[in-house]
Amino acid sequence: MENTFTFTAEELIVMLSVAGFDDEAKSLVESASISTGTKELTVLFNSTISQLKTKGIWDKAKERREVNPLADEIISFLEIYANTRFLIRATNERQEAMLVFHYIDFDKWLYHYIEDNSIHRFAFISEKDIPHHVKNFYNFQTYWNNTSNLSFSLTDRQFDSLKNPKNINKIKDEIEGSDREAFIMFQQDLTAQGLEMDNIAVFYISEKRELLLENVGFICLSDQGIWLIQYEPESRYPVHIKLAHEHEWDEYLESVYLFTADLIKERVILNK
Repeated sequence: MENTFTFTAEELIVMLSVAGFDDEAKSLVESASISTGTKELTVLFNSTISQLKTKGIWDKAKERREVNPLADEIISFLEIYANTRFLIRATNERQEAMLVFHYIDFDKWLYHYIEDNSIHRFAFISEKDIPHHVKNFYNFQTYWNNTSNLSFSLTDRQFDSLKNPKNINKIKDEIEGSDREAFIMFQQDLTAQGLEMDNIAVFYISEKRELLLENVGFICLSDQGIWLIQYEPESRYPVHIKLAHEHEWDEYLESVYLFTADLIKERVILNK
């Protein structure tokens, strides 16, 4: 990775605001649960500007000339961050972290690791490295049972109702045969994870800066592999859940990257 940056949420908010990217700054304020009172924001801005001056990011000479006080390198970085049109986002509930990839151009992406909605780490990477970074981000410690073939499918209603433990037995009664065996094991693993599932999602940002979900898959750790939950809209039971082998986990991560590459080709490259 090259040209790494690390900022607090407050630093990133102030820099985006100063650079004129108010919508992006507001979004970060909301995700970091920062108080939006006038007094609190004034204190935040003043203390954060002092930090930026100490780091050399806030140029006092430019401030005296009444021009944008941020260093030129930082302004260029913020323009890339705020103007991206494609995102890949992976969540990790156990680590209270997120990993986001912002598309720049051709094969270049901005790597963005978010720790507890408070620390933001950035670097520039090649698109071919995305699957590797996602796998490292999760770093699942599990015994890969490469002989299992457990899978089952659910309706949208059944999948949504998994959030409530009271619905588990009802769903189990609606499933028969080998699917029932797979569901019981999945339910045990999901319970062990506190009914929390991580997800890997692909987003497109429209010209009106609307965040549009293009694709999403859910994952749940098992002691025998990874449960992959994918959506197949044409099916009567569109939510397909499978206990994946390690090579299937690798293939899934590669498929996310390839889906995004095709989306970019369709929306951007072919329209130039």
